[in-house]
Amino acid sequence: MRNAFGYRVVVATIGAGLLLAGCASPGATKLQTASPTPAPSSSATPAPAVSASPVATIVIAGSGIDSVLADGTPGESIPFSAAPEEAVAFLSRAFGRDPAFEQTTEAHCSPSEPLATWDDMVKLTLDSPWTPAGQAFGIVADTGEYSGVVIETPTGESVGEDAANLVSALPADRVHRFGEDSYPYVDVLYEQEGEAPDPSDGHSAWGAMAFVEDGGIVRIAAPTYFLLGSDC
Repeated sequence: MRNAFGYRVVVATIGAGLLLAGCASPGATKLQTASPTPAPSSSATPAPAVSASPVATIVIAGSGIDSVLADGTPGESIPFSAAPEEAVAFLSRAFGRDPAFEQTTEAHCSPSEPLATWDDMVKLTLDSPWTPAGQAFGIVADTGEYSGVVIETPTGESVGEDAANLVSALPADRVHRFGEDSYPYVDVLYEQEGEAPDPSDGHSAWGAMAFVEDGGIVRIAAPTYFLLGSDC
């Protein structure tokens, strides 16, 4: 927060008069003195400070996270290969607040990992064993909006919205359906970024994924392996 300081300058003007007395002869010439010309005053006003447009949208893509400003122009972009500290600072600026840091407890199909979390709604995985090789951090969004910032896929889908358009636009090999017919689960790899190092273990590719329950998007995450943990 920048502080503004005002200064008032008081200028005192001292006027002096000089009275001349004497006798003037009839032929005396009257002398006139010219009034000094005032110095021109500047009418220029300083240009107003230009404030940065706030972040309106965070886009979770296969290769990184991007921001779009409120005026529609692109903002910052952070690849998943960047240092995790850059990603923490990036989201802190976008949300206008710092995260909490925690270490999760290991559970079935869920390894222990350090997180930077914004109210458990948006999380950065800082050192996860499930992060694809060459990538330094991951992001998980369990909400479609946080702190006034929309969080979405590159095609505009968010958590809480119907997944029909997202699912129907993808090839069958990037859609995994499971669960009961009355309450189906669907995992979709909406942006593929790379191949898994060992496809024989069931991880065919990695990138950005949406997780769907009963037709609605419940989570967006990247980068993550497609079909990871599908046998849990």
